[in-house]
Amino acid sequence: LSGNRSNPFLDAMFSYQPEFNYRTVSESGLPADSLQGIQLLVLSDLKNISSTLAATINGYVSAGGTVALFPAAQCDLESYNRLLNSLQANSMTGFSEQQQDLATINLQQNIFSDVFEKIPDNLQLPVAKQYYTFSRGTTSREEPILALKDGSSFLSHYPSGKGSVYVAAVPLNKDFSELPVHAIFVPMIYKMALQAV
Repeated sequence: LSGNRSNPFLDAMFSYQPEFNYRTVSESGLPADSLQGIQLLVLSDLKNISSTLAATINGYVSAGGTVALFPAAQCDLESYNRLLNSLQANSMTGFSEQQQDLATINLQQNIFSDVFEKIPDNLQLPVAKQYYTFSRGTTSREEPILALKDGSSFLSHYPSGKGSVYVAAVPLNKDFSELPVHAIFVPMIYKMALQAV
């Protein structure tokens, strides 16, 4: 599910992979009744999340669906936080333009558990040029996957209902981070899709 246009990084990954039935839709193109049969719903570049869309996503995740959320630049934090709170995920608190390297990668998390046997000494993780910041919720069941040097969340997983939610601190845009052009991006997204099956 995308904002005004499809995401070129996701398009490049999935468009020529016959094992995935990939398509980009706007909010108005989503089925009104159910998202049944969709293994991974990627939310990318949405400026705001309507209450109707939030309810649809909640129902989908409660029933076992998997969502990956990549916020838009200058998104409406209030609408995002309504969705995040209903999914028992940490809230977005603001925005930082202080560039940071990613410092940790959680190899115990299912996404990366069989990608690396151990972190190579020379592994260069992506740089975050600007990113959203998150609260440290005491009631959420956050599982950090990627974290910045100051310990801030860059990508986290939250179990919710029977489903899963992955929340990123950046849009899929090279102006915000190197993630969409980094070597870990492709296995990360593929594993999100495969874990959801």
